[in-house]
Amino acid sequence: MRLRSLSWLLSLPLVITTAVIASLFWGDGSNNFLYIFVPLLPLLAIYFAKEQIDFWYLQKYPYPLDSRIRTWVEQHDTYYRSLDDQRKKEYSDRLSNYLFAREMMIVANKETKEMPEDIKAIIATQCIKITFGHDDYLLGNYDRVYCYTHPFPTPNIPKLHIYEVEKEDKMIILSMDNAIKGVVDQHQFNIALQGYLEAYIDAYPEKDFPLVHDLGWSVPEQIFGKSRDQINVYLGHDVTDILALHMNAYFTNKTEYSNLLPSAAASFQRIFNQ
Repeated sequence: MRLRSLSWLLSLPLVITTAVIASLFWGDGSNNFLYIFVPLLPLLAIYFAKEQIDFWYLQKYPYPLDSRIRTWVEQHDTYYRSLDDQRKKEYSDRLSNYLFAREMMIVANKETKEMPEDIKAIIATQCIKITFGHDDYLLGNYDRVYCYTHPFPTPNIPKLHIYEVEKEDKMIILSMDNAIKGVVDQHQFNIALQGYLEAYIDAYPEKDFPLVHDLGWSVPEQIFGKSRDQINVYLGHDVTDILALHMNAYFTNKTEYSNLLPSAAASFQRIFNQ
C-alpha cells in the first residue's frame, strides 16, 4: 500500500516521543519535563505545514488514481481523451492530488459529510481542465467545494440558486445534481466550470484578462444553445461575471468560440496556456 501522507509518517515518531516524555516526567518536580519541547516544536511545525508537505510529496510520488475514477475519465472526459499518453498521466496525477489536497463536502439534511470519491472527481475535472497549462492546479486558496443536494439559499443570495462562489471564504458552492449534469451532458450549462472560472479570476487578478463586457451575451448564447434569460432562470440568479461566462464558452467549444471571437480566444489561449 502506497504512502499518501508524508506528514503523518514524519509526525508518528515525534508523537510517540512526546507521549513517552510526558509519561516519564509529568509531575515529577524536575526540569526534565522541558525535554518535551524537543519533539513538540517540530511536531507543531509539521502540523501547520501539513498540506504543503503532503502536496510536495505527492508531486514527487503521485498516488495512483482510483481505478473506478480512471475508468470514468477514460470513457467520459472528452478533455482527457484529447491528450497524448504522457499528458494523460499528468492529468490523472493532478486529479488524484487535487482530490487529496482539497476539501469536498456534501450538505444534506443539515449535516455535512465527505463527498463520494467519484462525485468529487467528476466535479474536480473542471478545475484540472482549466489549470492544466499552469504549475498551480489547486486554484490558489480556493480549498473547499461544498455541494447541496438541491438548490439552496445563502446569506449573499437569499433565493434558491444552484451555484455560488464565496470569494471572501474562498469556497465554491454547487447544487450537486446540476453540477454533475453540467459536466456529463454538454446540453446542460456547466455550473462547476463556471464556478471554477469565477474562482480562477479572483485567484489570479494579476493576469491580463481581455475586456469582454462589451461583447455581450450573443456568442455564449450561441455556443450554449440557450438564451441569457434561460441561463439565468436555470441558475436561480443573474450571471454577473461575464468574463467567466466567456471563458466557459471558450472551454465548451474552443473551435467555435475562436471562429466567432478570435481576439478574445487568443487572449484566453495565452492566459490558460492551452
